[in-house]
Amino acid sequence: MRLFLYCCLLMVLPLAAQELIPVDFMNHYTIPGQATVLEFFASGENLPDTFEYLLYDYNGKECGKGVLKYSTSGKKYQTNQVFSQGFFELFIVASDQRFGIVSLPEFSDNRDYFWGMNIKQSPHDKDIRLFELLHRFGVQSFRKWHPYWVEEKEPGVWGLPCLELCYQYAAKQKMAPLFYFNRVPLYMRAEKDRRNHALKVYPGTLLPMDKSLSAMLSRRMNSLGSYQVWNEPDLKKCPSDSYISFLAANSWYVMQNHPSVPVVSSGFSTADVSAEVFAPYLKNGLLDLVDVFAFHNYSNPETFLQHLKKFRQLLEAYPKGNLPFWITECGKSWYRGIINPSQVYGGPIGKLRADIDDDLLSLNWIVSKACLARAAGVERFFPFILNFHSEGRGNFGLLDFHSTPLRSLAGYFFCVRILSGKEYIGSTTVSPEGGRRMLFFSDDEENIVVILTGNHEIEKIDISTLNASVLYAADGSRMNANKSNTYYVSGGIAYAAVKEFPAPDKPDPLLKLSHIARNYRKTVKKVYPVVFSFDSSEIKHRNKEAYLITPSKLKFKISNLSDEKQILALQLLLPAGGNCKTKVPPMLELPPRSEKHISLDVNLSAITNHEFEIVLTDKHNSARELILFFSDPYRLRTESFGLNSPNSWRPNCAGGNMTVSMDKKENAIHFHVDFSNVKDESHWVNPEYSLNLPNENLRNSVGISFDIKTRQSNGSFRFQYASFQVVFEHTGDYITFSYPKPSLPEWEHRIFLWPNTLDTGKIRGIRIGLGPTSDILDYWLRNIKIHYKD
Repeated sequence: MRLFLYCCLLMVLPLAAQELIPVDFMNHYTIPGQATVLEFFASGENLPDTFEYLLYDYNGKECGKGVLKYSTSGKKYQTNQVFSQGFFELFIVASDQRFGIVSLPEFSDNRDYFWGMNIKQSPHDKDIRLFELLHRFGVQSFRKWHPYWVEEKEPGVWGLPCLELCYQYAAKQKMAPLFYFNRVPLYMRAEKDRRNHALKVYPGTLLPMDKSLSAMLSRRMNSLGSYQVWNEPDLKKCPSDSYISFLAANSWYVMQNHPSVPVVSSGFSTADVSAEVFAPYLKNGLLDLVDVFAFHNYSNPETFLQHLKKFRQLLEAYPKGNLPFWITECGKSWYRGIINPSQVYGGPIGKLRADIDDDLLSLNWIVSKACLARAAGVERFFPFILNFHSEGRGNFGLLDFHSTPLRSLAGYFFCVRILSGKEYIGSTTVSPEGGRRMLFFSDDEENIVVILTGNHEIEKIDISTLNASVLYAADGSRMNANKSNTYYVSGGIAYAAVKEFPAPDKPDPLLKLSHIARNYRKTVKKVYPVVFSFDSSEIKHRNKEAYLITPSKLKFKISNLSDEKQILALQLLLPAGGNCKTKVPPMLELPPRSEKHISLDVNLSAITNHEFEIVLTDKHNSARELILFFSDPYRLRTESFGLNSPNSWRPNCAGGNMTVSMDKKENAIHFHVDFSNVKDESHWVNPEYSLNLPNENLRNSVGISFDIKTRQSNGSFRFQYASFQVVFEHTGDYITFSYPKPSLPEWEHRIFLWPNTLDTGKIRGIRIGLGPTSDILDYWLRNIKIHYKD
């Protein structure tokens, strides 16, 4: 793996005059007080006999120095160093490179499955030392993605056995693996679905999944293993039925073949934790089909806590609403120095290691959220991601390019060490002075106060009320208070070992959340032998909540997953004013392991509501009912105001030259932006239309639609973002929403519906923007309309 990464670096970056590469990254994880040998290969011209280095501590303060000496026998540079407990950074002066070191004692037997980590493994990588590293520092759970479509190219023909090595290691060490995949093999996909980007990840047929899924589970699952069905369906602009049908089939197959394996819902990643977003999933029986509810969070710790509370509130009205929560992705990227990446993943690597401030911010978000999740009764927590992982302009890795640790990993490892096996007791938001929150954790031997300052920058903390016996910084290094019982916290986190806790807050919202989780009693999943699937391949316009049309034809696939014949009594439930012109089969016989397709013509012209539901159900209860959600804004009143006039739009971009004009040939507004002279900023483009209030206002509006056409000077159809912003009256604050990025060299239609929580009466302006990956961008807008429900 190291040679592969090094070769990649050589391909995308010019070599420095002198450059050092760690011989073995595992040497950068050591035990306090024990001598460790750090070794480096070197490249470049006129290599010296020695390289001087400086040592920095967790705060970036110089704490030592030394020399790397050349060894002729191994053709490498090495040094012998003893580290105290904590994190250190070795800075090689001549090559201007930094490498991390974590120094912590070997982990004890007090292991805890709450602590997890996302980890990736290249398809042909046989090196499992990163898994060994996790186990060594007490991380007993890991989440791993698999290239399913590559592993099983043909039914029953499996490749890439090296991807199973980590599961063998996990079984030996009693670790808890969680695996998931994100696309099914080609032989399971329907031909028509391959042309539909939103649907290509879902299978066209559910029947072959039985043996395939069983084979995967058999090879990967020990008694503690679990299986996550899909990833972030709410970001794929597919309404809930697409995911629920797939989940229902997976749950059935798991129950038949491996009933002891917990089924985990996909990690939902929406920032809008609202009933409107999640009601379609919950009404369609999401909780009945899973053992665990999972979600992702990339916000700050306080917002994370709000999301956690909202999820519990949303689920409390449903049976199993207090089921276990897992956070299957949670992180904070660090800036990698790439201004306008030409692709989401890959491309120029950029910085090989996070700057100190970025690193401390990542640590603060990840570890603070781990502590809050632990206190609130979350069952497992998986930071994203252990490996160096560039994405857009950021990198989510807790390791640098050479797999040496960042501060974020050191902070997480120490948090695992000090809180494993401890239960949450209570908290206070009053003391110590300067701290935003204190969390109390205890076991039979030790009481620990976690101090969260809410700020990754250095904060002065008063600990006079704690009577602490030991103080630890976030990396585990010992800290000493001064005479006034204050000390300085860096990274927003510190720990104090105490004999007694201060008086906790009452009531404690975290303790309430913890009690909800503790009161859950395991419930058997409700699975059915027959699964209904809606064929939406011909519906172009949709969002994550609904299909944005009034349908005239409904196509369903009905799959009997069992070995027994099933006889269904189908019933189609339409909204008031709708009727089905095709006779629904009163009795439908399905042979064992078979699928049938039905097509129903409907007339919904007489319904009065632009939002409605259609339900397919079985009176014999052999299949779970399937609810389809529709919202047709094209049936509503529209206004365009001056939106289709170029004179109404104010240029707004990141320092480039922007012109707005009328293109008579295209009959559209033409936005031309030139960033040729702007090299050090991100290229963002957000032209603004200011409403002529009060005559022009968005009160009672439901969304906006428009046509868009794009062209970039580099010929690419890769955009950093495609966003719609609403600007509010008086304050000038704005909220950003994403719409599907343009992907064709021709006109494309877009429609965006506001979330129901948006206060449309306070909007004073709108922006329709793009984030180009080239220096010159041209895009055109036409037929811009606001849709109103009155």
